[in-house]
Amino acid sequence: MTCKWSYLSHESRWDDQFFRKIGLGVLADEQFRRIGTEIVPGGTRLAAGLTAEAAADLGLTAVRRSPPASSMQMPAASTRWARAVLRARC
Repeated sequence: MTCKWSYLSHESRWDDQFFRKIGLGVLADEQFRRIGTEIVPGGTRLAAGLTAEAAADLGLTAVRRSPPASSMQMPAASTRWARAVLRARC
């Protein structure tokens, strides 16, 4: 999301100038409510676990011990993975 949606994660904000430039200034005017105002780091636990109904909708088995987590883009995931590997080897 960070790259694709012009969220400036290092500043913890959306890039309002970008949205205005591409003709979507209304999103900035509305404080980005339509595309999301609660941004969390990748891997953040998002809930206590899937409900049976949500799992069924996704064709999954509800597992309360496996809560969904936020995702991250591949470059961010690769960087975090590489850092973890380096720390483990040092």
